[in-house]
Amino acid sequence: MLRKCYNEAMRTYPQNHFSGACSRQLGLALLISCLTVGLASADEEPVAPAQIAEWVTQLDDDLYALRKSAQQGLENLGQPALEAIAEEARTGSLESSTRALNIMLSWTESPDHELQIATLEKLVTLPNRPIESGLAAELLADAHEQYALKSLVALGGSFKADTQVRAAPVVKGLRNLQLITDENWKGELDGLKHLAAVPRATTISFYFAPLEDGVLEHLTNLPHLKRLEFYGTPLSEAAAQQLKKQLPGVDVLVTQGALLGIHGDGVRQGPVVIMQANEGFAAAKAGLRKGDAITELEGEKIKDFRDLTRRIGKFKPGETVELTILRDSALVKKQVTFDRWGKQLARKPNQAPRNFPDRQVLPAPRKITLERR
Repeated sequence: MLRKCYNEAMRTYPQNHFSGACSRQLGLALLISCLTVGLASADEEPVAPAQIAEWVTQLDDDLYALRKSAQQGLENLGQPALEAIAEEARTGSLESSTRALNIMLSWTESPDHELQIATLEKLVTLPNRPIESGLAAELLADAHEQYALKSLVALGGSFKADTQVRAAPVVKGLRNLQLITDENWKGELDGLKHLAAVPRATTISFYFAPLEDGVLEHLTNLPHLKRLEFYGTPLSEAAAQQLKKQLPGVDVLVTQGALLGIHGDGVRQGPVVIMQANEGFAAAKAGLRKGDAITELEGEKIKDFRDLTRRIGKFKPGETVELTILRDSALVKKQVTFDRWGKQLARKPNQAPRNFPDRQVLPAPRKITLERR
């Protein structure tokens, strides 16, 4: 195979097209290139440590073509060469350490998140490369977050821009996130370990997720968390109180999961004026509409929107209640059967999350933009 590759290359660039010395140099470069590609792409056998060591040595060879081919071979190899390349970047000559550093910089842009993170972790520790080390430290959190978000989605979770919490962006130029798990969550408790690697998570919502009190250990070390929502998720009253005590700066909401499906004035006191009754949800299906004012729930006066939300939270999806509304100066009774929170996210098992307009798309990883050799 290598001979065929070499012969094909020499037919493309015939020797008489160049001077003798140049031709020999080109031929050697092409042969080395073929050898590099052959070794790096062989799936049946891994590249031997001796070959990695030889390539590392060749990073400082007198022959440019050999230096370049060795660099390409190591770059293509990836993870198996990481330890050797990191050591060369730390202790090698100016030529070899620079080439080793360039290899590592290319790996920081790899679609392989494990290689990307491992490389950034190595770059952070390079004492002889303070600029690259500092930039790598900044990008490491980004890489961890991207890997965590992909892992959460793979386990059945989803995320979108957080529109519920008004807070300064945790990362400049990027929106804060709401992380969501529902009944399709298959990561159990262990999968929640990824939450800690998402610093932009300011709201975490559980919609009927199959999780119990063990969830607490994954929610107490999230520095930017502002809101926790449990809708129909098994959580004892004791656990809810413990969360509120441990997270005094976090708004913790625990409900049975009933959903009315309205937008109302959340500021004014007194009856809740409906600003919008969401089509297809409980309120609209019961005949409630924009401009109606909800004055009572099950015969008890409504103080404000917060009071209405709190009292709806005591009901389960599918339960029916009587609402009293004020419409055109007349009081009207309406029977409403509650929907469930998370209905707008509902999907069949193994079906990908719906692409909501405000769903956050993973940003392209930031790069260490330095001139490379």
